[in-house]
Amino acid sequence: MKNTIMSKKIIALALFTLSTTAWSFAQSYAVSVDEAKKLAEKLETSINSNNPAVFSTIIYMPELMKRISSKSEISKDPAVMAGFQQGFNLNQMGAQIINSIANGSYSLVRTYQKNNETHVLFRMFGDGGLNYHDFLLYKVKDTVKAADIYIYLTGEELSATLAALLNDIISKSSIDPQAQEKVNFITQLRTLQQKGAYTEIKKLVESQTGEIKKNKAIQTIYIQACQHVDTDNYISAIESFAKIYPNESNIYLLMLDAYYIKKEMEKGINAINKLDSLTGGDPFLNYYKGVFYMLAEKVDDANVAFEKAFQYDPSNGLNMQQLVVTYAGKGNYDKANAVIEQYRKTGKFKQAYVDELYEAIPDLKKR
Repeated sequence: MKNTIMSKKIIALALFTLSTTAWSFAQSYAVSVDEAKKLAEKLETSINSNNPAVFSTIIYMPELMKRISSKSEISKDPAVMAGFQQGFNLNQMGAQIINSIANGSYSLVRTYQKNNETHVLFRMFGDGGLNYHDFLLYKVKDTVKAADIYIYLTGEELSATLAALLNDIISKSSIDPQAQEKVNFITQLRTLQQKGAYTEIKKLVESQTGEIKKNKAIQTIYIQACQHVDTDNYISAIESFAKIYPNESNIYLLMLDAYYIKKEMEKGINAINKLDSLTGGDPFLNYYKGVFYMLAEKVDDANVAFEKAFQYDPSNGLNMQQLVVTYAGKGNYDKANAVIEQYRKTGKFKQAYVDELYEAIPDLKKR
């Protein structure tokens, strides 16, 4: 029994690393839209300034623990939750977001209220790809926090992901002979993630058996690892996930890359439309529509999509490049250069994006 309790503490520590302090203030889900916008502005500024400070304190841990407990029997064990609370590191999660938005941004899409609860939806875009975070807000005295985060890439709330992981790693019985092996697996996985050792991550996950291998969080990590290893493996991993979870909303997000690589424009556009509907409408997605139209050589349709994306956010360097290419392809060099000049005035202007255009289309510079 002693070894089992120790395993429960170790696995919680292996999952994350942060300590929390219990609060005794008045608490509720009653957050106004104005309060939500102020928090969103702070979070957006912090992350885009490469500072995870706001994100690292945004979750109100006692409420998150409650939400995990409501979805996991094993989490009701005091030893499990004590170890978990000692080990949850949001600062590390914030740092991972910052790495993912290199050459991109972390942007507020919208603030909304549903079922008497207030949410802020963020788009994460950059070298790490596209993802969305939907924060469920929670008020502790006069401070606005988050009780949970719905992560589009995993297709579920953070509390559900953590609850499932706890259930998969620690059996409901008092004795779990495989507990230490599962602890070692999670510990190794997190170490490899920190190193960016994608080939090793792929091999490690493939070596696992049982339910833990099918866990959504583990599958998401596996897909991301395959993306860096080999295109065929990446597509195979995405399609395998789709078979395991055929009705999950995150399939639309995950399949975008697969449809693009396989040059399936219509399926790609359909996935974008579904994603647009799920987010409540995100004009930024017009950039992805344009990319798929270009894939099918539908330049006029692509031009329209890139224009809409540029009107929404002229600071997106990748979209700016694509819009310039479509204008230049039609001989509209004045419009192409006007787009470049407007992009120059944005706070996220990078000369490298413009230099790449001048190198690819020398006539631009002559105009």
